[in-house]
Amino acid sequence: MSISRTARFICSAAYIGYAVSVATGSWLLSFVAAFIVVALVGVAMQILVFRRIEGQDLRQTMVTIGLSIVFADLMLWAFGGDFYQIQTPSALVGPIALPFVTAVKSSGEAVYLQYPMVRLVIFVASVVIGVAMWLALNRTRIGMIVRAGVDDRDILAAMGCPHSTGIRPGLRPRRGSCRHGRRRRRHVSVDLAG
Repeated sequence: MSISRTARFICSAAYIGYAVSVATGSWLLSFVAAFIVVALVGVAMQILVFRRIEGQDLRQTMVTIGLSIVFADLMLWAFGGDFYQIQTPSALVGPIALPFVTAVKSSGEAVYLQYPMVRLVIFVASVVIGVAMWLALNRTRIGMIVRAGVDDRDILAAMGCPHSTGIRPGLRPRRGSCRHGRRRRRHVSVDLAG
């Protein structure tokens, strides 16, 4: 269910990135714009569609399939069935020699593995982003809250974070929610002697 949704978001991001790249000529801006637009669409879908049918697996599956078909048809309508490619920046064009010997010439000179620079940069960026996300999810308080929201919503509610606490108009957390800060504990004393 979520794989289909994710695949459509990836396709949408690619087309949005291409459109921004053609319009602005900026390779880096296309990534940023695609990320922001797809994130906003995802948040809107969660708030407007999926939150209303939470816990209804069959309905979620049917809505996901329907939205996937609609997104695919919208992308086909807007961009056609042609092949598009974002132009690589000139600084990342060409191969780079890696320290791996693939052959030795008859003169004794080593032939090193050549690898496209742009793919190496994308690989390194992916590793850095992946490690940063892992650290954020496993080593921070917000990561603990996200994991609790996915795994056990009752624990999340016990922390003072109702699972519906999320992005709202104005992007301000609710008063008393986990993002607003820790709740003050009230001490109640009971007089058992009297």
